[in-house]
Amino acid sequence: MPERTLHRIYTDSRTLWIKVPAAAALGGLISLVLAGCSASSSSSEKNDHQPVSPKSMIHLLESTLPDGKISQREAVSGTLSASVLFEKGSQRSEIKVILNRWSVPVPIQTSDCPDVAYAPFGKCVQKETSRGAKLILDQSPEDQERPLGAQIDIARLTYPDGRQVAVAQTGHKAKNDEFPITPKQLSNIATSVVWDRILNKIPRRPSADSGKRITARKITTTIKSLLPAGIEAGREGGDVGFGHIVVDDGRGESLIGVDVQQWKAGNADLEKMFRESKRLANGVRIRVVKRPSSRGGKGATELVVDTLDKNGFRVRVTELNARSYHLPASRTDDALNQQQLRQIALDEAWKHI
Repeated sequence: MPERTLHRIYTDSRTLWIKVPAAAALGGLISLVLAGCSASSSSSEKNDHQPVSPKSMIHLLESTLPDGKISQREAVSGTLSASVLFEKGSQRSEIKVILNRWSVPVPIQTSDCPDVAYAPFGKCVQKETSRGAKLILDQSPEDQERPLGAQIDIARLTYPDGRQVAVAQTGHKAKNDEFPITPKQLSNIATSVVWDRILNKIPRRPSADSGKRITARKITTTIKSLLPAGIEAGREGGDVGFGHIVVDDGRGESLIGVDVQQWKAGNADLEKMFRESKRLANGVRIRVVKRPSSRGGKGATELVVDTLDKNGFRVRVTELNARSYHLPASRTDDALNQQQLRQIALDEAWKHI
């Protein structure tokens, strides 16, 4: 369905990690690997010939763990994954690992820290290793709607050629409790050389579509150039085809996001979506939606101005009256009104970035 909410590209991979019971926290990521990530047009399909057996995956995972009691060993046949229950003293957690190879360029939502605009309660650090890979360590609530509830730790190592090791630690740890495996130890599991032999045997994925790629930087730069006078631009982020910035008119922050998409003219889903929209003199259709925030937050609302021209070029502008999703509203009104959002969405600058 073409309707992509402001947060989807950032929450899809994290949802697959954390919006499941702790006992299956990595199973969702396995689904992501097998099904691919449609939001980024990457493909990660199941291999017919796995380079290692499930039993060997369990053995390799155990070899990377610190001293402790290990039980409930599991591995999923047909995937490069394994999990164990790890106990040390009175602490226990489930440790899961999955190996994968993404198409290049690697989608940033699978390799970088979660965007704080959509995951405001986490703690994440990101660095480059001596071997040229990107390592992130993310400590976040399992559910962003319950920031003081159960936590999940994720260490993810991603190489420029798409090879990736992802390790998750889940359990019943609350925010101020401790897992039996420290963040440093979790990172050591992800960066262990024991995974190299398997990673090197995973076939390269076909490169992602090499067509025109509109970067987040281009989009946020364009947003800032179109802001009315008196609006201050702050934190920014995004991905290919999508960008967002925090704006402030001196009376509170709002999050402004813009999707820029090229669809085939006459797409049936879009035609249905814009069926009751207003058509301008130049043929551009425009629809406006005001609704409660799709990701909670007391008093938080979204104002959406969505445009589509006759050639399938779509610009969708969304404003949230808070600096991040899941947070309470920072103001009762919007920093930019409907007319101002409309002017941004209809500006010709989007066709030239």
